[in-house]
Amino acid sequence: MTTFTEPEVLFLQTHGNEACRKVWLGSYDPRTALLPDSRDPQKVKEFLQEKYEKKRWYVSPDQAKGTATLAGQSSTPEVKPQQTLLGDSGAPLTAAGSSRTLGQPRLPQQRTPQPARKPA
Repeated sequence: MTTFTEPEVLFLQTHGNEACRKVWLGSYDPRTALLPDSRDPQKVKEFLQEKYEKKRWYVSPDQAKGTATLAGQSSTPEVKPQQTLLGDSGAPLTAAGSSRTLGQPRLPQQRTPQPARKPA
């Protein structure tokens, strides 16, 4: 339906669909604008018009790059193994009042079967 120029083809080969999605759907919020049902051609057509002709969710490639950089920076701290933090000589950490070592999976407690009581 269109003819791609050589630079456009090279850009797609180098950056892929994800980079283009960040440009054309850069401000798209799936919570407020749902993707159309692919079985409804009219809805798909309207969505594509909003996306490409009206540039409803378009952000410049420079903004898309900045967003990608910010998205890579998480506010969640990086999780590191205990050995990395404490070194080889670090003593195992335990929870206060517990003998269970932190970072180890909690195993279900085994109960010893009690003999059945006979009524008196």
